[in-house]
Amino acid sequence: SAVALGITIGTSDTMQTLVDKINDATTGYGAGARTARAVLGADGAIHLTDANGGESRLTMALSAVKASGAAAAFATSAVSSVGRQREVSKAQDAELRVDGVLLTRNSNTITDVITGVTLSLQNAEEGSVIDVTVNKDQDNAVKSIQSFAEAYNNLVKFFEEQRTDTTAALYGNPTLRSTMSAFTNALRTNVATNSTYNTLSVMGIALNKAGTLDVNTTKVKTALDGKPGEVESLFGLSGVGNAFVTATDNATRFGTGTISTQTTSIDDNVRKLRTRADDAARKLEIRRADLVARYAQMETTLSRLNSTRSYLTGALASLSSS
Repeated sequence: SAVALGITIGTSDTMQTLVDKINDATTGYGAGARTARAVLGADGAIHLTDANGGESRLTMALSAVKASGAAAAFATSAVSSVGRQREVSKAQDAELRVDGVLLTRNSNTITDVITGVTLSLQNAEEGSVIDVTVNKDQDNAVKSIQSFAEAYNNLVKFFEEQRTDTTAALYGNPTLRSTMSAFTNALRTNVATNSTYNTLSVMGIALNKAGTLDVNTTKVKTALDGKPGEVESLFGLSGVGNAFVTATDNATRFGTGTISTQTTSIDDNVRKLRTRADDAARKLEIRRADLVARYAQMETTLSRLNSTRSYLTGALASLSSS
């Protein structure tokens, strides 16, 4: 398809700055899914090269328009297509049919036709039919399930450490207990639409007496071979996966989640304790000031009593001598 590119040429522009504008990565030939590059040759001509392999349909035409909108002469121009004088074989797009649909690609490595499959085309064999068999990667699926069980078991280990260690930061914390309970309940999710593998325990993933997950790889492989759709559903948005997402959201949701609520409660309690401490400090200061004032008053009273005592002592002495 044709692409029109408008370039404003200023008084300081040269042929090289014109080429740079043609190559602009946003508005020029450098943009888009199929890019090209223009260079200024030693002959003063602009040479345009297609950046993609396969059969090129690239052409270029230049025209000039004045600022007033009137056509302007753009010197002498000519367009020629060059590139096949030394070709060993003519470049052309790869063509193939998948389930009867004709497809054309500019590369022999094709990744966008069959989901999860890369087709590497080696030789052209027109008319030949090749059956592509895609096998399930069962080993990686089992490893993923084992990783899931390991992650849950690590969570159980952390919970037990916090529950039994009286010096732990979350010892006796009810939020930790309720969150762990929510994750454990998520493991028991039942997918009613599955006729066989409606729970994890049925396919060999079960809780033991210690509260950790055991994985029976033989049962897991049997489920993956027999009913992979049910396994996907069991771990998907209608099963355990969604239950874990919900449990995690309920724990971590900002503002309303259990952790956020617990944090807010702790902060409120800290503020209340600080307020009580500040009130107590103010009362202590008032009491201290009152005691200091009373002590000063007592000092003054004692001083006056001492003065009176001295006066009376002197007066009595005077009376005795007379």
